[in-house]
Amino acid sequence: MKLFSFEHDEGTEVVIARNAKDAVIHYFTKYQDDIVTDDLMSATEDGIKISEIQGDALLVKRSIFDEELNNQIEISYQDMIDEYKGTVPDVIICPNY
Repeated sequence: MKLFSFEHDEGTEVVIARNAKDAVIHYFTKYQDDIVTDDLMSATEDGIKISEIQGDALLVKRSIFDEELNNQIEISYQDMIDEYKGTVPDVIICPNY
């Protein structure tokens, strides 16, 4: 599994997928609707930056809000990949509004 970051002015979503193509298709066709995508693209000069999360960035412990626990937890992206039991591709981190 791989992690891909979709970064924009409203925040960052992290998608778990087998490859970049699966991540992009899922993000734009299943996760975001057309209106949200249009808003994200027009609200920023930079649009959406898509990158794979690799190397040391996978190992850094981060404070992330866990919806199931309704609390902040300290976890690395690698731990999230190792513990993930859902169907891929999937958005595993999204902005907290």
